[in-house]
This record gives sequence, structure tokens and C-alpha cells, in this order.
Amino acid sequence: MTSFTLLISCSIICFVRIGSPINHVEKLSDKKVKQKINYLNTSLNLMKFFIVFSILLISCKSQKKEFTTGVFYLDFYNEETPDETLWTHGQQIKVSSNEFVDILSFKKNDSKNPIYKKSYNSEGMPLSYLNGPDFTTKKGTLFFTEHVKLSFKGKDTIVPFRQEIFIDPTVLWFWKINPEKGKTITVKSVVKNFITNTIDLSETYYTYKGLDKLEINNSIGLYHKVHSYWGQKEDNGYDESWYNDQGVLVKQIHHVQGHGKRIAKLSKILASKKNNGT
Repeated sequence: MTSFTLLISCSIICFVRIGSPINHVEKLSDKKVKQKINYLNTSLNLMKFFIVFSILLISCKSQKKEFTTGVFYLDFYNEETPDETLWTHGQQIKVSSNEFVDILSFKKNDSKNPIYKKSYNSEGMPLSYLNGPDFTTKKGTLFFTEHVKLSFKGKDTIVPFRQEIFIDPTVLWFWKINPEKGKTITVKSVVKNFITNTIDLSETYYTYKGLDKLEINNSIGLYHKVHSYWGQKEDNGYDESWYNDQGVLVKQIHHVQGHGKRIAKLSKILASKKNNGT
């Protein structure tokens, strides 16, 4: 029996049990009136309990999600040479019981040893970007409340960027958050500028375009389309990306100004299994 059915059943029982004696209270003795009133109060309290219990149960079940996807492998190629794969990239998403998110990256044909891991809390706040296979904090980027620490080639660099400015709601899109069609958000990233030898902020703009019907791996389905670009305008290029309901990328078209298109197409999905990214 579901919690909703339980709620309705108990409410009906309470109302039926309460309703019949109320119309005849005036014919009863004072003692029996008090008994009926006590019975009424007890029944009402029971009904309140079942209502509150059912609401809490429904709320807990609906709000918390925990899952691990398979490893989705995409082949990248140039539009003019579709038979020549440039590289293959695998991605897996893990959502824990507290809705913290790990996004794992894999090399071709290796779903056990991720090479990169991005971790976020339940609000999309980044915690760390770490390199595999050991994911030590000495190799990667760590986000703290008041600063960010980057570790590169054995050297640590601390920059005074607050963690909260890097919140990325897109890691929650589709499995937790359903953005409105046309909604645009800006996500900041911290990058190493090798030309100026500085740590800079970059911005990427994401716009949700709604659902598209696509054929992926010989199966037609509905997928979420997202348009994105970086910098202040699209002159440098832009992406058209499609995701499933768990937020996993299944197709992408990267438009490069003056250089055509680079396409990423889902080639296979390997079943979820325990790997070194846990």
C-alpha cells in the first residue's frame, strides 16, 4: 500500500468513525458525552498523524535521488571525415544518497580506471577537480569557501576566488532540476592562462532549448538540447549538446568559427560497475 493510499484510507476511517455519534451527543449523559469527545479528539489526532507521516514519506521519496549511470562513450570526428575518429571519451555520473555528484571521465575501452573526476555538492557547488588514477588532492583543483587551490606539476597556487561564484546548476539539470525552455545561465570556471602565466576566470553561457527527437544507437527518443558558448559572444564557436534524463551527454556538435564542425556521437554504453573513482 502506497503512502498516499494509506493517507486516504485512514482519513476515511476516521471521518466515518467520528461522524455517526456527533449528531446524537445531546441525547447522551454527561459521562458519555465526555467519552465521545475524547474519542473524537483521539481520532482527529490519529488522522493528523497519518497526514503528517504520509507527507513526510512522500517528500523524502520524491526529493532524494541516488543513481549511477553506465559509462557513455562518444566518438569525436570532423564533419567532413566521419569515418576518421579523432578520439573517444567516456563519461559516467554518480549521484550519492545526499545528492552529491561525481562526473567521471574515461579513456577508450577502460570503464574501470577513470582519468578525471569532478565533484559537486547537492547545490552544484564544486568541491574538487582531480586527476586519476589515484585522485590525490596534490593533482587538481580544490575549492574552499574563500579561495581556490590549483596544483600543477607539483606546484600549488592559491587564488582568492570564493567557492560560491563557481556554482554550476547544469550538473543538476534534468535529473533534479527541470529548467524552463529558453532559460540561460552563466557558469564561471577557473583556468590557467599559459600566455600571461596567470589564473583567470572564464564564463560559459548555457541556454536550454527544450526536447528534441533523436535517433541514438538505433533507438528514437526525446533528449534535452542545450546551446552553449564561452566568452562574451559566439565568435569563438559554440556547442549544441543533447542529454538524457540523467544529464549524460549523448550527442554534441561543436561549431568552430571558420573551421567547420566537430561532432561527438554516442558509440556504446558499458554497464555500471565499481571502479577506482569511488
